[in-house]
Amino acid sequence: MSKPIPPRSADPESGYRVPDRTPPEEPTNPVQSASRTMELIEVLKESGGATIGEIATELDVSKGTASNYVSTLREEGFVTKLETGEFDIGLRVLDVCNKSIRERELFTEGKPKIDALAEEFEGVFTVMVPEHGYGYCLYSRTTSDLISKNRLAQGTRRYLHCNGPGLSILSGMETETVEDIVDRYGLLSCDTGCEFDCPLAKYARELPVERESLYDRLAAIDEQGFAVTDHGQIACLGVPIFGSGDTVVGSVGVLAPRRTIYTEQAADPELISAMKDAATAIGINIV
Repeated sequence: MSKPIPPRSADPESGYRVPDRTPPEEPTNPVQSASRTMELIEVLKESGGATIGEIATELDVSKGTASNYVSTLREEGFVTKLETGEFDIGLRVLDVCNKSIRERELFTEGKPKIDALAEEFEGVFTVMVPEHGYGYCLYSRTTSDLISKNRLAQGTRRYLHCNGPGLSILSGMETETVEDIVDRYGLLSCDTGCEFDCPLAKYARELPVERESLYDRLAAIDEQGFAVTDHGQIACLGVPIFGSGDTVVGSVGVLAPRRTIYTEQAADPELISAMKDAATAIGINIV
């Protein structure tokens, strides 16, 4: 095993290190074993446990090859064997993910702000971060049992165009960056091939499925400083977080009963004000 890389020392002069917000470039010389390893992890994530035969079928490889991948990942703790004989994702993945999340400034600065919002208002509050053209919920909190937290749970990955937090992030991006994201992923919805099992997009009203309507919507969001998506009985509100140089680095979002977000058909000004204050405080503290 290679020697561990020492942790990066904190440098207050370096500023916030913005992750890659655009989709990654296609690799010039992709390493097949690395791609297969991640495909295997995805198979286990979606299945919740699979046999060597099922893994081999999904990866389109022989059982011997699938067994080699599984045994290697078991040795490192990234795959575990269940009593049923099936294989599942190992808890070492959790260790890696937790370290990645908790060392990010948006987590450390966002957590207390999200906790405060969740104590004051109804709904699932989250800090969403753009990376590789997707939106990731870095931290989520709710004190209500009326909304299923898994829709915006910590670690959840979503498209940016079909929810309030994601749209608010897109509204702060350069047109070229938005173009790169749309070119790579399109503007999919649940009925046009969305890859996520997400009830938000399924019930979204006025979901932007054409580029022209998306850009018109982003311009309006940029002007008002927040985005709202209507999903029937629930709604989703997002406010962008700006770091140094007016770079959008994330958003403060909430998923809540529609009556919580709307007052007389308009977004609740008190809720918007509180979320804007939180977004501003987070942005100021990560520059």
